Amino acid sequence: MNCSSCGAPNRDVSRFCAKCGGPLPAPMAAPPNPMTETSYPSVYQQPGMSTPSPDQGLQRINSGLPYAPQPFPAPGFERSIATSVILTIVTCGIYGLIWFYAVGKDLRDNLGREDPNPGMDILLMFLTCGIWGIYMTYKYPTLINEMAQRRGLPVNESLPLISVLLGVFGLSIVSIAMMQAEMNKIWQADRMHQ
Repeated sequence: MNCSSCGAPNRDVSRFCAKCGGPLPAPMAAPPNPMTETSYPSVYQQPGMSTPSPDQGLQRINSGLPYAPQPFPAPGFERSIATSVILTIVTCGIYGLIWFYAVGKDLRDNLGREDPNPGMDILLMFLTCGIWGIYMTYKYPTLINEMAQRRGLPVNESLPLISVLLGVFGLSIVSIAMMQAEMNKIWQADRMHQ
């Protein structure tokens, strides 16, 4: 910046002129850095939604609630239950593991968090001789109900219990089919609202 008295060049952060000692105007504030400043993407600028202030965001984060109203992720893949059951039977259960992995991955991606980890869940099913799988027949339906609740859709409260009972009696394929049916309903609702 140049001194207004003598015209000598000075560093932008200087408060006094290096040549004449006269006061320099206060430095202008630097433009916000998008890498360090909190910015709110335009996705929040939807009708009926206000842009959250940083204080509101911190309150929501500290309370464990989602940061701000967010649009739902893209709907997952609607799988044909009949085709998946037939493929599971024809492949002696191998496709059932792939199907279970796909359901877990859809849950994780849609809920936007690290858990569940379907690959680790399948490994733990083998290491615990199926006991972990029975727990998963409870956990996955619970997460499906959470997805439905987030969207304001009807929640199937009995799904986790029925799913566990099916898993205990060796009918995990029916349990996965019920999970997929509930997820297909959620994907259909998401597509209707797009």
